[in-house]
Amino acid sequence: EMFDRLISFLGDPASPLSLPARAAFGVGADFAIWALVAIAALSRLGAVAVLMPPDGDLAEATRLGGIVELITDPTHLDAARRLPVQVLVLGGGESRDLNLGDNDDVIDMERIDPDAVTLPGWYRPNPGYARDLAFVAFNTVGGELVAKQITNYRWALSAFGTASAAALSSGDTVYCLTPLHHQSGLLVAVGGAVVGGARIALSRGLKPERFVQELRQYGVTVVSYTWAMLRDVIDDPAFVLHGHHPVRLFIGSGMPTGLWQRIVEEFAPAKIVEFFATTDGQAVLANVAGVKVGSKGRPLPGGGQVLLGVVADQVTHRGADHSQEQHREQHLGDGQAGQLRQTAAANDCNHECSRKKLS
Repeated sequence: EMFDRLISFLGDPASPLSLPARAAFGVGADFAIWALVAIAALSRLGAVAVLMPPDGDLAEATRLGGIVELITDPTHLDAARRLPVQVLVLGGGESRDLNLGDNDDVIDMERIDPDAVTLPGWYRPNPGYARDLAFVAFNTVGGELVAKQITNYRWALSAFGTASAAALSSGDTVYCLTPLHHQSGLLVAVGGAVVGGARIALSRGLKPERFVQELRQYGVTVVSYTWAMLRDVIDDPAFVLHGHHPVRLFIGSGMPTGLWQRIVEEFAPAKIVEFFATTDGQAVLANVAGVKVGSKGRPLPGGGQVLLGVVADQVTHRGADHSQEQHREQHLGDGQAGQLRQTAAANDCNHECSRKKLS
């Protein structure tokens, strides 16, 4: 019903926010189910979901994302009101009171009756092309907020890659430990579950004291992670894993080798699949076999070409107004240490095309 309400309101030609083509909507994405519904509805409409970091600079994210409307929940309403955007409130149920005045520029979407709205003639579900921008996420680099644009193709590449590497099916429940504004939550946990037809269990943050309980309560078979976040679980003095557990797989990126071995021992016979996907490129790596602990694995079909190389030299060209750096790379072979590099385009793998470092 929440999905229908959002589709109906944004598609209604009589609505003050009747959806323009490729419109950018901010979504206060954290761990809530309403945020997942909003992201799915915006994708269905062909709009762009800008995933707002709740603990970041919201004003800067609003500017970088180019949004004029923000979908939030009652908990974050006060912060949303301070932004120069139209605010839509979703979640919390119909019985909650937002204390809205007659002149308050806030729209309570829980008050909308989907059956009373007639969708316009232009509405076509899922109108986006692979090349179209689907999501905008944010990273912090050097203390500054940086927008990361994710196309439909990029999302699909990661989603299908996750579903394939993890062999996800309707019998699985994927436990998403990362918030939805984090790229791994959207691209790996949610994307893989959608493509594989699995269920999604959204956590409200990693809580070591309830981790094991929730695994059993929701029948979690696949746990998504990032970096060393699972260390908090097994380092918790109260952590005890008695008897059977439903987990068959952990999937994510960046798990240290020592932690990897501890997780495998504690949660045997569960396995670990390292799955690495660039946000703004087309490289996807997966260590499906898990034989080499800590390895990023091999490129999956459909992704960009990945090479091992180093910067052989660097030349700086200085002009009147700016300087431009150019790099010449040396490609390495087996047994040599270097950086993973991806080609700028998946269909252009010659030695003259530009490369990106996989960070």
